[in-house]
Amino acid sequence: MVLNGRYPESRPLNMSDNRKQILFQLSDGAVHSGTALAGQLNISRAAVWKHIKALQAEGVKIESDAGNGYRIPGGLQMLKSARIESELDADISETVCLQMLDITPSTNDWLLGQLPAGLDSGTVCLTERQTAGRGTRGRQWLSPYGTNLYISLYWHFDCGPVELGGLSLSMAAVISKALVRAGAEEIRIKWPNDLYTSKGKLGGILIDMVAEVTGPSHVVIGVGLNVGMPAENHAMVDQAVADLRDTGVADTLSRNQLAARVINAMVGGCMRFSREGFAAFREDWLSQDMVMGRQVKLVSGDRVVTGEACGVNNMGAIELQTESGRLAFSSGEVTLRIA
Repeated sequence: MVLNGRYPESRPLNMSDNRKQILFQLSDGAVHSGTALAGQLNISRAAVWKHIKALQAEGVKIESDAGNGYRIPGGLQMLKSARIESELDADISETVCLQMLDITPSTNDWLLGQLPAGLDSGTVCLTERQTAGRGTRGRQWLSPYGTNLYISLYWHFDCGPVELGGLSLSMAAVISKALVRAGAEEIRIKWPNDLYTSKGKLGGILIDMVAEVTGPSHVVIGVGLNVGMPAENHAMVDQAVADLRDTGVADTLSRNQLAARVINAMVGGCMRFSREGFAAFREDWLSQDMVMGRQVKLVSGDRVVTGEACGVNNMGAIELQTESGRLAFSSGEVTLRIA
């Protein structure tokens, strides 16, 4: 994705040290008085109040009680580079370079903006919050502060974009398997790369690419994964939403550990895809296909097609059995809501 030949600008919006310290103090979920916070930071209570208001404006759920102080209900698990790195597989950690941002418009856009300066495969961008997170078909990806995972990975492929047709499916397959191994309930994939549990949509994958027709291809793979989506955000989505808290895995693994599991899966998946292509992942993807054998509607550009989903071919295109015969589609959106 390069619009008008220009790379997107995605400047990180890093917090002040005082604001970070207030978050750190409140992350334990206990009540902290304004006086105590002011003393620890050597600032005034008025300054503390201003920082609290700024954090609330960024989406951090901080409760205040005039007689007691401030608290974050349930606490907050902050992402830490050192903790994530300590959880990476040995062969993966040699490749990964973590870039941690407090707040940024989009982790995908941030990596795309770094391309002109040069990036190494394995560069990973994480953030606590996206202010302009992107989903498929131009939709907004809700990205509240400090609750979910927003991870983007850069990878250099020598081939052209046609040979990368099954990449997003491969990423969905490896991430899903990694989460199940970590203790999550069965996860299913809706073509091409949306992750679902029995309660609703768990996450999604967005791929941006800067490529020549025959290669090379500079690819940014973005993953949005619900870990503990706040209840007020559920109401902002037009479909059922699931998160890892529902599966129990978020009770046994921290956000840092979950981030490491996802990064291990993504980087390992890219390494294998470079060698073997989508064929190496097709059977895993098919075993998790949530629409196989069901009547679906596919919207591809201005075209709307209904038929029975018959899995995917070796290039990752979905195949539908329609009144006109068996057709394959490499792009589009599938829904089970036909009527």
